[in-house]
Amino acid sequence: MPSSPTVRDSSTHPDRDPAAALVALAVAACAALVMLAWKLRLDAVIQVLPGLTPMQFNTALGLLLSGSAIGALAMARPRTAVALALVAGSIGLASSLQYATGNDLGIDQLLHRSHLAQATSHPGRMSPPTGVALFLLGCVVVLLVSGRGEQRAVLASLLVSLVLALAGSALLGYALIGTPLLGGPGVTLMAVNTALLLALLAVAVRRLLRPRLSAAESPPPLAIELLVVSLLIGSLLLWRELGEEERQSAEALQRAELEWLSARLRSNFNAFDRPLRRMVERAPDTGPWPEPAWRLDARLLLRDVAGLVSLQFLDREGRVRWVEPEDGTRALIGTRPNVDPQRRALLERAADSGEVVLSPPIELLQGGLGLLLFAPVPGDDPGFLVGVLRLADRLETVIEASLRHTGVAVLYGDQVIFEGEDHRRVSSRPGALLRVPIGGDLEGWSLVAHPAGVPAISLRLADLTLAIAVGASLLVQLALFWWWAGLRRARDLRAVGEALAEANRRTAMATQVARIGIWEWRRERNELIWDAQCRELFGATEDGRAPIEVLRACLDGDAQREIARGLRRAVAGDGVVQLDLAIRRLDGTQADLHLTGRVIGERSRRQLRVLGVVMDVTERQRLERLKSAFVSTVSHELRTPLTAISGSLALIDSGRLAEVPEPLRPLLRVSRENSDRLTLLINDLLDMEQLTQGGIQLSPRELDLSAELDRALALNRSYAEALDVRFSAARGAAAMAVIADPDRLQQVLSNLLSNACKFSSPGQTVEISAGAEGAFARIEVLDRGSGVPEAFRNRLFSRFSQADASDSRRHSGTGLGLSICRELVERMGGTIGYAPRGGGGSVFWFTVPLVPGSR
Repeated sequence: MPSSPTVRDSSTHPDRDPAAALVALAVAACAALVMLAWKLRLDAVIQVLPGLTPMQFNTALGLLLSGSAIGALAMARPRTAVALALVAGSIGLASSLQYATGNDLGIDQLLHRSHLAQATSHPGRMSPPTGVALFLLGCVVVLLVSGRGEQRAVLASLLVSLVLALAGSALLGYALIGTPLLGGPGVTLMAVNTALLLALLAVAVRRLLRPRLSAAESPPPLAIELLVVSLLIGSLLLWRELGEEERQSAEALQRAELEWLSARLRSNFNAFDRPLRRMVERAPDTGPWPEPAWRLDARLLLRDVAGLVSLQFLDREGRVRWVEPEDGTRALIGTRPNVDPQRRALLERAADSGEVVLSPPIELLQGGLGLLLFAPVPGDDPGFLVGVLRLADRLETVIEASLRHTGVAVLYGDQVIFEGEDHRRVSSRPGALLRVPIGGDLEGWSLVAHPAGVPAISLRLADLTLAIAVGASLLVQLALFWWWAGLRRARDLRAVGEALAEANRRTAMATQVARIGIWEWRRERNELIWDAQCRELFGATEDGRAPIEVLRACLDGDAQREIARGLRRAVAGDGVVQLDLAIRRLDGTQADLHLTGRVIGERSRRQLRVLGVVMDVTERQRLERLKSAFVSTVSHELRTPLTAISGSLALIDSGRLAEVPEPLRPLLRVSRENSDRLTLLINDLLDMEQLTQGGIQLSPRELDLSAELDRALALNRSYAEALDVRFSAARGAAAMAVIADPDRLQQVLSNLLSNACKFSSPGQTVEISAGAEGAFARIEVLDRGSGVPEAFRNRLFSRFSQADASDSRRHSGTGLGLSICRELVERMGGTIGYAPRGGGGSVFWFTVPLVPGSR
């Protein structure tokens, strides 16, 4: 059997365009040539001219994939185009993310290692504008393949304009200043051949877009798009000049900040040795200083000087006389600080100069960096007072507020002592640094930071000019699109208006056929508004009076007051009004109307409205009255002879008149069962008629719910045993008292229990339970029968409704029992419902009010 031909849906991709395909594939071929040149080391192909930025291998790969994707799209191969575009866009996105996050994903020289010396800190990485352009081209291809909607075409056109602007800015930069307009120190620049190939791809995509944009009533002219691209390129030129000025100003400001910070550090550390000098000055001129006096001064000094963690006294031979705190210095720097040659040199320097000498940063035994301070002690008992300073603690108090969240670092030589926490950490991004020496006692210490500069693509405040210019150029194109989209929208609105008019015409026809009128009452002015069908219903077609006057003329005083009460109840209650009215039309005829409405707007305001419909139910009411009269007549006319027949059959079957022959007993049993069924039907009909006519009066009173449940089980146990069904009752309702009519409550319970038994299989159990649910008691009757079909559940409590209404149904019934139960439960103030039981079966439940405080 031959396969059916494949039908290509033109709505899933643009039309074929051989010219666009030729341009895109030519770009792909040039990119493949550059990749081959990298492998063969043909620098002339890679760089075009000596000294120019070369096209990176990854850039050539991205252009090869993008050109192939656009070529496949132009040749109506959307799946291939999407696959290639996703790969190319991913390469561009990954390269851009490397610049944005400062992380190296290891993809720059994954396929080929560069052999050319380049002025970039990331050899092999494509420039940021190239990565963005490849990503945008990938997005454009995906947009074009995903559908032919106008919004997609507009968005794709904007993205193509951005690609063209990025490529054009590079070409213009090479033409004017010999370098691309977008770039920065250590960042790869866009090569001239890269810019040219990107511009060709943008032109090819623009050609593919033209049929889609021409589908609108007024496509934007090409001159406007060229103007947009020119504005973008001009914005880049202006940004480059402003960025250079900003960079110089930022570096000058940064150097001034570093000098201020160095002066602060120098002042703080110069003031640090004063407490040690004062302690030394209090040493006695003759004889040794008593150790308790030393320790007392040491404790005070340790308490008052931030970062000072230990003090010890050394004699001229380097022996430790005392340490405060005990073993503090040993745990930090060891037992003999003078053993190290560098430290011995510092001791000698302190002895010769008589001044406090700071050591270079040292590694403390407990971790971290520290400083040693050597203060010479003169007199008859000379020595040295040695303080141990934990740098981290000291710097926390000195420079945390200034440097913690900056890119500034404190260095001793080339060793990083402290640095801020932002993304431009000195240790993570080596390169040219601004260095300011601290000086003073901190000889060899300096503050360093990366030079302040403007990134290639930045959102700093200094780039506000670029953002405004680029935004303005894009707004020009967006305004153009909105203009022509407005024309399309106007056409759509006309179509919607015509459809709305047609819908109104059909609605008017439907209401006329169904004799339904639409009305609106405005509370603010007590104004009634209605349509022509309402006038016809009230017989006022030829009458020119206002609707409110016609309504008063057709209704008597009681009916008018009933309408006013109904509107007030709707405003104050649930917002719904429903009334049945008997009117006398203006032409003198009688009619029955059913009025329904709903409140619209906030009820607390005067602008509240009620919107609704009014229906002519004269014929329906007439049929209801005929049906009620017929049911009442038939029921009463049948009840009297049926009672006599049932009594006679019971008397004969009892054997009091004569012995009943055995062959007649089955016939008598069938006669009695059918007589009972007919009696039940007549009783149900009379109950339903009395309920609908309001003839049944309920006498609710306080009842013990547990006793009522036991009574219902006892009354129905014989019926259950006849069907081999058992009852099971939960005793959770022992303490609950309810307000209900006892006879009608038993009627509801008996109906639900008998139904559960009737639809249960022999040997099964029917359960009854009760519990509190807010201010109500909830009674549930559960069985394991066949359940209620889902299609029948919405008619379960309707009159004369049975799931199996066929003549061959298994279970007899009138179809009125559940309807009667609903009427009785609602009249007692409760609700009734059904739910399927897990594992099969049914749950019929109803609620009745609880006596307050009985829970």
